[in-house]
Amino acid sequence: MGYPFNRAFAMTAGITSLLYMGESETVLKFAEEVEQIVEEEALGPFAQNSLVNQWRGAAYIFLGKHENGLPLAKLGNDYWNMTGGRICNAMMRSWIVLGMQGLGQIGDVKLLNDSNILHCCETGDRYMEPECIRIQGELTLLSDKPDIVFAERLFREAIAISKEHGANSWELRAAMSLGRLLFSQDQRMEAISCLEPVLNQFSEGLNTIDLQQAAKLLARLS
Repeated sequence: MGYPFNRAFAMTAGITSLLYMGESETVLKFAEEVEQIVEEEALGPFAQNSLVNQWRGAAYIFLGKHENGLPLAKLGNDYWNMTGGRICNAMMRSWIVLGMQGLGQIGDVKLLNDSNILHCCETGDRYMEPECIRIQGELTLLSDKPDIVFAERLFREAIAISKEHGANSWELRAAMSLGRLLFSQDQRMEAISCLEPVLNQFSEGLNTIDLQQAAKLLARLS
């Protein structure tokens, strides 16, 4: 870890989970520390954009500041792709998807999310596959002609793949999406049966944002 770029990359990779735990403000602080390393070690525009700006953009997007975050996330991803980088592509591009979704760019964002799912299947980098499929379901519901049946199928597929991967956090997100959809279709008991067992898998981290939202949703359903 002696080379400065490796240290900067390790710092950004290490804080990624904080985005999904609702701690984007902490990510912004870490981005400042990484930026200081980049400047002090003269690591250049690749490190500034692929590491600092990409994670900073993601943090802004997760905070709902899509107009601030989307350009940074796109620029960072462009630099990442210049080197032919293949790992983490679906994750990084999913941040762009969320930013575009936040700005209402539904048509274009569906194509990008489709490419993320294809990337997961073609490269074996399947970590983000359940989340990308869940997002596809959400985008389906936001389209001009929402396809409720297809969206439900996508949410159930995301749950099944999450189980296969042992990815409890992605499974919870997909179960929440499915629960909300079923509740909107007056299938309250089915919604509870989908969400409750997934939520009960967790015995720690109960103060994280997804678990808090899941608990609130289950209380509402009950």
